[in-house]
Amino acid sequence: MKKTFFYFICLICCIVMFDSCCKCGRRSSAPLDLNAVSWKLIELNGKVVPNQNDIKKFTMIFSKDGEINGRGDCNSYFGRYTTPNNGEITISPDGATKAMCPDMARETEFLEMMPMVRTFKIDGDILMLFNQDNKMIAALKKI
Repeated sequence: MKKTFFYFICLICCIVMFDSCCKCGRRSSAPLDLNAVSWKLIELNGKVVPNQNDIKKFTMIFSKDGEINGRGDCNSYFGRYTTPNNGEITISPDGATKAMCPDMARETEFLEMMPMVRTFKIDGDILMLFNQDNKMIAALKKI
């Protein structure tokens, strides 16, 4: 009886130690860092964005104080963002310059996408933005 009880206690201790050491697929509670770099748009509403080598076009920069800015095709924009919980985000573009761009349709689509974003995920050097239906509406790459 004492031997069985001893093995039972050892088994419980092993389970507790394993559980406390292993992440076992648990999601990290550490905040996802948007502020480390500039982001370059590579996909928008399921379409690959051409001219990805031009690092000055279709960018997003998130500052630690809740401001966002960047460029579309040829116009600069600015606004605010909040991340109330890990992985959640709201983006509120406040304004943009008004020059006529060669790719005005994509720039408009880019700017109109921002208020639709509800969540984000960072996988390596890729930032994915999702709408309220959890559909990816944009992907950006660190630059």
